[in-house]
Amino acid sequence: KTINIELIGIYLISKKDTDPRINFDALSLLKNQITKNIIEINEQEFDNWRRGADLDIKKQKGTLIPKHKDDLVGIGKSNGDKIFNYLPKERTIKRFYKNYST
Repeated sequence: KTINIELIGIYLISKKDTDPRINFDALSLLKNQITKNIIEINEQEFDNWRRGADLDIKKQKGTLIPKHKDDLVGIGKSNGDKIFNYLPKERTIKRFYKNYST
């Protein structure tokens, strides 16, 4: 049985706004090449970020890459006062578990 494959791979960069945006999945591939526009975030900011929240951090305008410990954890865009979360919705943590006692 033969399977024809038309396309293999992922896109690395898209241009949805005025600035090019690195694909979330490409971050780990390009981790060693990315050296600019990286911002360190703490544990609380990381927890909010992975839940899809924007960060109230004043940074230069433009595309930024939040870093937590040794990991690049997404793409954001700053307006100077806030960093807007561009993490894909399917990658955010939305589930809240309740502790039911039986």
